[in-house]
Amino acid sequence: ARMDDDDISLPDRFEKQINFMEHHPEIDVCGSYAENFGLKEERIYQSVVHEAIVADLLFDSSIIHGSILVRRKFYDDIQYNEAFPQAQDYELWVRGSHRGYRFANIPEVLYRYRRHDSQTDRQKQIQKAKEVRRINLSFFLGLKLMDAKDLRVINSIATHQYVILSDIESVYKKIISQNREIQFYEEIYLNETFGKRIWWMLNANTDQGLVLLKDYWDSSLKQLINVSLFEKMKFIVKCLLRYRYE
Repeated sequence: ARMDDDDISLPDRFEKQINFMEHHPEIDVCGSYAENFGLKEERIYQSVVHEAIVADLLFDSSIIHGSILVRRKFYDDIQYNEAFPQAQDYELWVRGSHRGYRFANIPEVLYRYRRHDSQTDRQKQIQKAKEVRRINLSFFLGLKLMDAKDLRVINSIATHQYVILSDIESVYKKIISQNREIQFYEEIYLNETFGKRIWWMLNANTDQGLVLLKDYWDSSLKQLINVSLFEKMKFIVKCLLRYRYE
């Protein structure tokens, strides 16, 4: 089990995780939902099933490091890579996923972690995460390595920086095509992770106004976005008002 020094595990966390692992022997790494506290308080809802968690790794980790319970065989086989001090857990889950280990999150808040606001650490984390994404895509694509532009698109989506949807569509089609050859991901979860990441990126950039709204409206990728009509209407209004996300 893992837990950072100034974080809090709920009293029944370990009981629930041990019980889950006993009933799901196929799972090697078990995390949970969490809550931030400190500078900002919010609940963190992560993907729950293995297939969705692995698809999410294209962009970031869906396993909160301090919340995990891990089978010993996992750490006997794979160790942290000291070359990624700000993204060790993300890099570890990427390697684990490509070695066939399985992940799950219990859909309950079992962990509370203190959020720190160090801009320097955040920038280092972003840079290291970019390298992990490149490694992940190299594992997945093999000799069919993505070019620098494709990697910039993936990194922009992951960090909610606006990139035109036609560029995203090009990368999406490349990944879908390769996956249909090697069948590493379940396509339904690839579509799900692209859809939610695109939606988050769009909502972080509504200050682009009508340009963003037209891009969304004209793109076939909007079919991947599974949100309510109310959420779509809020997005449209924010674009019309050129709302700036904080």
